[in-house]
Amino acid sequence: MQRAEDGCILSTCEQSTWADQHLKMDTSEVTIAEFSEFADAVGLLTKAEKEGGMVYESGWVTKKGWNWRTPYGVPSPSDEPAVHIISFPNR
Repeated sequence: MQRAEDGCILSTCEQSTWADQHLKMDTSEVTIAEFSEFADAVGLLTKAEKEGGMVYESGWVTKKGWNWRTPYGVPSPSDEPAVHIISFPNR
């Protein structure tokens, strides 16, 4: 895993167009293991960890307990892609 000069630990980070100062986007999938390393390093708590993950079921529904650690409400293998990873600064 590479670490960019700006501290991003994901493999190939690019700045987002809507949140240049706060959000980095990887050009390839990030695994649960990789995201776990990042979240632990920066002390990140995602919106889904606080409120639940959003799922579309004939409309958007919040599912408590669905987050990047437990994408479908149950633990997933660490080599699966990380999902439900949105985080907002100061929230």
